[in-house]
Amino acid sequence: GYAPAKIGDETINETGNTDLLLASGRLLLALSPVNSGVGFYLAGGPALLARGSNPFDDDRSSTDIGGVVGLGFRFGGGDDNRVGFRLDLEDYLYNGDFGGGDDFQNDLVASLGVSIALGGNVDDDDDDDDDGIDED
Repeated sequence: GYAPAKIGDETINETGNTDLLLASGRLLLALSPVNSGVGFYLAGGPALLARGSNPFDDDRSSTDIGGVVGLGFRFGGGDDNRVGFRLDLEDYLYNGDFGGGDDFQNDLVASLGVSIALGGNVDDDDDDDDDGIDED
């Protein structure tokens, strides 16, 4: 993710501009069946956060390593719910220096996107004798 920010009308720094680049690797734990119309999952993993110039010191920028935790919802569509919409709510946790020393930070991120399931067959209606083997 990328977030530009402009700080204006401040007595400390009238032209403070910065940006934040977020990158993460998340493991998703689905708490509902894959073929459900509404899915719920938890997410977590490592994160890398890179800031542009520091609003309080133009010559400094910083990269921090932290973690990300989140939860998400998937709203499926169609007959087999393979295409749907996702809503993710994430909290990036890290120690950041914004001019006053390292302080613990929480950056909350909400995202909306399209989800497309690939591969596999989740339809188990063809299993006639409950042995887990598709009879067709």
